[in-house]
Amino acid sequence: MVSADYDGNGKISYNEAHAFAKIDEKTSDRPVSSLEVWLQRQLSSAQVEAITQRSSPQQLLAGARPERGAVIRSLGDRLGFNLQQSFIDNVDRLGLAEVIETAEGVGDSDIELQAANLERLRMELLDIAAEQWIQRSGTSQQRQILQRLHTCESQTPNP
Repeated sequence: MVSADYDGNGKISYNEAHAFAKIDEKTSDRPVSSLEVWLQRQLSSAQVEAITQRSSPQQLLAGARPERGAVIRSLGDRLGFNLQQSFIDNVDRLGLAEVIETAEGVGDSDIELQAANLERLRMELLDIAAEQWIQRSGTSQQRQILQRLHTCESQTPNP
């Protein structure tokens, strides 16, 4: 049986269960947490463009939490990504731009599932980059909010 205990502490936190849903989902859903919604609002469109065009998943993995790393590696493998290349370079190399363009309204077809996995991976890369940016260069308020959201989502539910 596959485990969602990505940090190996013997417990499964909310954020580990959330990561597992991103990896294991066979639907077009794109699960997001409060932390992820907040993180993506912190990035400008120029930052999003720079991350997807110039940052490789491998570079971002270095500072990623274990459950985020599991999402990147699993979805990257499923999509055939080279983790040394940027998101956009992989999309171009694999011809996935067409998947993005044709996926809307197709239903739960293979194309829509592939597009969902692609968007999940893109969002995960942006979340990791946003966390790293806030920790390095964010305001005191941003760092405090990040810490509070991490604390909330790192909790393990009571049985």
